[in-house]
Amino acid sequence: MAHLLKLAAFIAVISLGCVAAGQAQVGTVGGPGFYAPAAAGYTGPGDITSFTAWYGLRAYTAAEAAAATAKMINIENMTSTHTCDVIVATSGGLGVTANCSSGADNGKVVWNGSTGFCDGVVCAVLTVYDRTGGGRDVTTTAATSHPAVLVQNCLHTTLPCIQMPLSGAGGTQFFQSAANFTPATGLVSISAVGNRSSGTTEVLWLQEDGGNNRSKNTSANTHACLSSAGAINQTASDGNWHAFGCILGGAGTTTNVVDGATTTGTLSANTTAGKIFVLQNNGSTGNVGELTEAGFADNVAWSSTTIAALHANQSAYWGTP
Repeated sequence: MAHLLKLAAFIAVISLGCVAAGQAQVGTVGGPGFYAPAAAGYTGPGDITSFTAWYGLRAYTAAEAAAATAKMINIENMTSTHTCDVIVATSGGLGVTANCSSGADNGKVVWNGSTGFCDGVVCAVLTVYDRTGGGRDVTTTAATSHPAVLVQNCLHTTLPCIQMPLSGAGGTQFFQSAANFTPATGLVSISAVGNRSSGTTEVLWLQEDGGNNRSKNTSANTHACLSSAGAINQTASDGNWHAFGCILGGAGTTTNVVDGATTTGTLSANTTAGKIFVLQNNGSTGNVGELTEAGFADNVAWSSTTIAALHANQSAYWGTP
């Protein structure tokens, strides 16, 4: 099964017209230190399949990139305490600031080596916007004590990520939706691109509900697809970026996806209402999770073709295996 998905992924890369991660330095938005894949032929995950909620540091669809008006994240300059939204660029990557608490900050790039909104300072990520139009934004309330930070040149020396470091004496940190979400049937497909860059305790990539339908890294070098009924595990090396997936099959088969390779088993999901969680760090001091995108499609079981196409798209943009 895995080798067939790899073949399909290769074909999908060509057919989708994606570009290699970080191969172009965009000059129209940003400058030195601002990198994104070239705009021509951009394809987002939302062009491949529809999500119930999706969060990320790139455009959800080609149309969103072309419009260059969608809010991607809300960040805080931890030195000035000023906040701004970051808008999607026409390249599909990080664009300029908008809706800032200080009007003088509007229209700035995030980094350009000297005058960017986050140059020379730490920028905390306060909100990651749901780009499907569903309004299921996720926020963190721990910005001052345990910030989730926006990191420049996080992947392959060119691409950004959101990092959730665990400081102090430990504890749980996360992004969370304001409202509960209730799964329709317990059937759900989850996708994420992440890296547990330090530590070996739990980092959750996405949880859709209160009954723990979720994708996360558990023990060392392990990615798990879980519900309240148990887990299906697959090897995922720590300290490396991976494209993760979980297709939780309601009362049927569950598929764990790591970089296009699949492991299947029987695991029942559930329909318990609860908050959506993204990038939850449950570990001890020194545990670090990093994320570039995550989303889920409720009441949908992605086919092998969709799994392969998403993997190809993520690999082409982020450079994951």
